[in-house]
Amino acid sequence: MSSTTNYQKQTWKTNRNRIISIINQRHLTFTELIRESGLSRAVVNQHLKKLEKEGIIKKEYVKGKILNMLQPDERLSLEGKKSIEPVLFTVNALPYILGLRLHWEQLECDRWLMTIKKENEDLKERMEAIGKRLGVFHLFVLLRALEENNSDWLAEAGKLVRRTDPFVWNSLNISRNETAPSAPQKRISEIDGKQGLLYIPKVDNLPKKEEILKLKKILEQIFPEETKEFEDVLRGQKNYECVTPKN
Repeated sequence: MSSTTNYQKQTWKTNRNRIISIINQRHLTFTELIRESGLSRAVVNQHLKKLEKEGIIKKEYVKGKILNMLQPDERLSLEGKKSIEPVLFTVNALPYILGLRLHWEQLECDRWLMTIKKENEDLKERMEAIGKRLGVFHLFVLLRALEENNSDWLAEAGKLVRRTDPFVWNSLNISRNETAPSAPQKRISEIDGKQGLLYIPKVDNLPKKEEILKLKKILEQIFPEETKEFEDVLRGQKNYECVTPKN
């Protein structure tokens, strides 16, 4: 199989999983899904048709809108469940790993308000929990991948913590420049004066240096041995001894 074909297959899977993860969070129209995913109309249309044919998503007519939503678990085939399980597990595990709790409030039958709450307001304790949970998560996923002989688990886990993910910024108390035009807002819901917003920092919207230095210092305090080992690796120092054979 050529490298081009492999790339196309991986791109297809990545786009498919992105659509699934978005629909898992919110029921969206076709147009909303295009805007939310950043994918082209043709790509979104192809994936929706295939996912619907596979029985993974369904369309429902709600208040004049045709919404795309995942089928409930009991309606999914065994093959369908296995195909979407890696991406849904990764998406749903992220708030727990970051020490966050999502609070959903139903405002209308098809409208929900999501707010993010921290399990623990102490940043150091939250970072310590993240370190432990993230390590266990990757071990858990590795074992699942080996058990099912399915590399999708590892691929999705590798994309778990992204620097543009709003949950990451929220958990680590990283400030967002809300007045800058480069800091867009993603509206989750707004009705009756209530609104829930997620700020999605762009790649060029970097946190302040002092915030990063503070987080690095906390990390060194929590995991001194591990941090030193990683710093040594970064500086090119090897974590093994080279024994000269005896003559």
